Amino acid sequence: MVDRLAGNGKKRYLQTNLSIALADSCQFSQVLLHPNNPATRIITAEAFRPEDPWSKHKREKMRLNAHLFSGKRFIELGGGDGKNGVEIIHDLEQARLPQITGIESIDIAYSVLPAAERNFQDHAKPRGIPHVIFSIKANEWIERQKTINDAVVVMCLPQAPLNTNNPTGTTSVADVYNTTGIPEQYLPYDTYGLALNAATLGELWGKTGRNVFVFILFSGRVPQPITENMIADLGWEISAKHVTENPVQQDPKTSVAYTLPYAPNYELVQPLFWEQSASGAFVPISAAEADQRQSQQFDTGFGRINFNVHHDLIEYILVKKQSSRRLQL
Repeated sequence: MVDRLAGNGKKRYLQTNLSIALADSCQFSQVLLHPNNPATRIITAEAFRPEDPWSKHKREKMRLNAHLFSGKRFIELGGGDGKNGVEIIHDLEQARLPQITGIESIDIAYSVLPAAERNFQDHAKPRGIPHVIFSIKANEWIERQKTINDAVVVMCLPQAPLNTNNPTGTTSVADVYNTTGIPEQYLPYDTYGLALNAATLGELWGKTGRNVFVFILFSGRVPQPITENMIADLGWEISAKHVTENPVQQDPKTSVAYTLPYAPNYELVQPLFWEQSASGAFVPISAAEADQRQSQQFDTGFGRINFNVHHDLIEYILVKKQSSRRLQL
C-alpha cells in the first residue's frame, strides 16, 4: 500500500514500496517503446501525454544532452510518471556511458505517482539505481536539502500568474504547486507568470554545491530578455540555450491574457505568438489575437484541434554563479 510518513501533520514522502495492485489500478494512457530499444516498456500517466509539445521537446533535448546526466543524480521537480528518468537510463545505456547514480522524483500530483513507481521498479531497480518518489511541493523538497552535489536538476514547472483565473474559470495551476505562498522577494516576477519558477530557482541556489546543472524550459510567451535577466538575478549562468526550430502549440487551458499588458512593448521586436499558415510557415500574431482565439476555444472545451496559436520554447542549461547574485534576499 501507499505509506506516507507523518510529521507535523503533513505528508512527508511517498515510500517506494507501492504495491503492483495500486499501480495496476492507475489509469494509463498507453505504453511507450523507447526508440533505441523497442522492447522497453514505459508506462505513461494520462496527465502527461507523450504528444504534449513541451514533453516532446524536453525529452529530445534531454536525449541530446544525455552525457550531462552520466555519473550524476537525476532530480526532477515535477517528475510526473517518471518517464524522463527512465528514458535517460536507456539513453546512457545506448551511448555506453556511466549510469546515473540515483533518481529523486518530486511531484505533488499524487495520481501520477503509481506510474512513476512502476516505471522505476521496472527500469531503475534492475540496474541497481536507487530511487525515491516525494509526494510534496518542490519548495518543501528544497527546504529539506543540505547541499546538492553531483546532480542534474530537471524543471518544467507551471508558468502562469498566481491567484488568477484561467479561461476555464479555475485557479492558475501554479497555485497547486505552492499553496503556502511565494516568498515576497519573488513576487515581482509574477507579472510574467514566473513567480513559481523564480522562487524555485532562487531557493535552489542556496542549496547547490559542486558539479550541478539545472535543465529548465521556459515559454516564449515571456520575452527572452526578461527570463534571462531573472536567471542572472537569481545567481545562475546560462551554460547552453536552445530555441525550438518551430513554435509549439499553446496549451489551450493556460491563459495568455496575462501577456496583454507587457506584450506591446516587445512583440514588434520579438513576437510572442505565432500562427501556422496553410503553407506550414509560421507568421507572427499579436497577444491580443492569441487571447481572442483562446476565448473562442471555450466552446470546444479548450481542445487542441484548430487552435492556431503557437509560441517558442526555450531550453536552458544553468550553472550556479560563484559571485553574488543581484537579487537581495
